[in-house]
Amino acid sequence: MLKKYLRINLAMLFLLSIFLYEKIDYQHHLYIVDNMYKKDISKNQTDYLGYIEIKNLNIKREIVIGINDYNLLNHVTMNDNCISFECDNIILAGHSIKNIFLNLKNIKVNDSIILYNGKQYNYIVKSIDIVDKKNINIIDNSELILITCYDFNRRIIVKAKRI
Repeated sequence: MLKKYLRINLAMLFLLSIFLYEKIDYQHHLYIVDNMYKKDISKNQTDYLGYIEIKNLNIKREIVIGINDYNLLNHVTMNDNCISFECDNIILAGHSIKNIFLNLKNIKVNDSIILYNGKQYNYIVKSIDIVDKKNINIIDNSELILITCYDFNRRIIVKAKRI
């Protein structure tokens, strides 16, 4: 009986610690993103290009250059064909996990997307496609494209136009 009681308490303590860690980590992350460019942008130019914000979905995440496994698990990543927000065709990708693009499934046409790096770039969502993960024909020369997993076999591709 005592062993069972201890196991239950340890399991609850473990779950509570995970919950608190995620909450503290997320709050710390938002503080970093909010303050990243307020003082001296040159401190962060080698690490972060800027950040993306989609207010309707509570997404606010830094953007790094290079689509690779490490970056995808920790940031929103940008293709390295373009390394500024001045490009005509920007592709951003991120995993569909908490604090990155998990809420992207709830985006709607005409939602606002902001890219920021000391200067603000405003976009409006024009189309949302859910495609087979091997179908990249849907990617075109839209001004901004966001990509994440929709489920195991499909991707969500959001296309937006600068306003």
